[in-house]
Amino acid sequence: MEKLKLKALQIRKTPILVPLAVLILVLGGYTFLQFRGVSAASSLTLGQQYLNDLNYGGAIAAFTQAIELDPGSSEARIGLAQAYAGTEDYDVARQVLEDLVYTQRPNEEAVNAMVEILQQTGQLSQAAQLTQTLITTTDKDAYYAKRDEILTQLYAAPRSYAVGTDQQLVITNGQVQSLGSNTLGQLGTDPALVAASENYQSAGFPGTARKVICVGRTSFVVDDSGALWAAGENRWGQMGGGYAVTAPEGGWVQVDCPGPVADVAGTTGRLLVLLTDGSLWTVGAGSGQTLTPLTRFPVVIQIASNGDKAAVLTADGALYTSSSGTPDQWSLYRRDAAAFTLSDTSLFVITTEGRTTSDSYYSDAPLGWTVSPEDGALQPDCVVTAIANAGSRILFTTADGQLCTFRSGGDIQEVESGAAVTTLYPQGEVVVVEYDDGTARYWGEDTSTAQVLI
Repeated sequence: MEKLKLKALQIRKTPILVPLAVLILVLGGYTFLQFRGVSAASSLTLGQQYLNDLNYGGAIAAFTQAIELDPGSSEARIGLAQAYAGTEDYDVARQVLEDLVYTQRPNEEAVNAMVEILQQTGQLSQAAQLTQTLITTTDKDAYYAKRDEILTQLYAAPRSYAVGTDQQLVITNGQVQSLGSNTLGQLGTDPALVAASENYQSAGFPGTARKVICVGRTSFVVDDSGALWAAGENRWGQMGGGYAVTAPEGGWVQVDCPGPVADVAGTTGRLLVLLTDGSLWTVGAGSGQTLTPLTRFPVVIQIASNGDKAAVLTADGALYTSSSGTPDQWSLYRRDAAAFTLSDTSLFVITTEGRTTSDSYYSDAPLGWTVSPEDGALQPDCVVTAIANAGSRILFTTADGQLCTFRSGGDIQEVESGAAVTTLYPQGEVVVVEYDDGTARYWGEDTSTAQVLI
């Protein structure tokens, strides 16, 4: 079969007039009896009263009547969206607001309501970007505080597993364990004592770890206070100490950072450090041997890297990439990115419209999905919140908290779990899924069931 480029996973959206028309028909008798002779204003007032009383069914009926009487009422649409969100029908809630939010002149209250819905469905990157829109248009202090709140939630996503050039790190109960080659001290232990390890052993990390990241033969740990630690190769000064070391050393060195660290990425010899205030800093190849701010990216919500490239997503939806060969040069990849994952083979992007593009090719669409004749986009009937691949196997999460997996051309399978997914990311040849109960599992290209990581 002809190969299809996995350009997008787009929600099949029903125009807002359709669900409203259906709702009006369903509730026709009720609204006729309850709202005969009333005005749009009185229906609006009644809807707000129902909403305050958590009577979401009554609120939906009242706000629908208000819209029927005054189709241009943004207040009624916002109330209707909030009522649907109260019933956890987030898909319809989003549709009700879209015309007020994704426009050249967004309605401030509608954007606020959409931000709340996105937070409730775990779409934190999108929520941060819409809050940035409010900051740009209003410059209100409250929105800066809201953005900081969302970024804190976004950055808190765990990362308990990391794969480097020839080492692996895993966090178990806050303690770091490592295996692989230790020729440059990348396992965190003295290479004169431990040249390599085939099994996980204590990495000798002195604190409580929150995230582990590997960049080439350099290992990094972010501890529970936001401090950054490094072990392994430092020949380009990527540890930020102001000097380069070629001889192997054992033990962990704290990297001198200007604030608490949210995440780390990089390519050979080059380190990218994302701070919790949204600023991005770099050190090593292409930048020097002390941490320097990348001022072209004022507020960053996500970074990632593989052996060949690094990617940076800003709060205005711009996604940039740079290669390991030219680390000081950044190219604009997309202007409408809401979130992304970067594996060893693929860059997946979820756009602000809910579509997902990829730079990889797959032979067939998954069974049950439609393909857009216009651009070859794959269109499921769900909102995809995160997506990553391990070879031809793809995993994704939805706005209703479901984890799904499929292989190119195969059936989509729902993955049952007793805990909610907190994060999903590719690492080496697998995709890691972490849950809110502290457990983690992974899937490989040929894995028939999830394997326990920790």
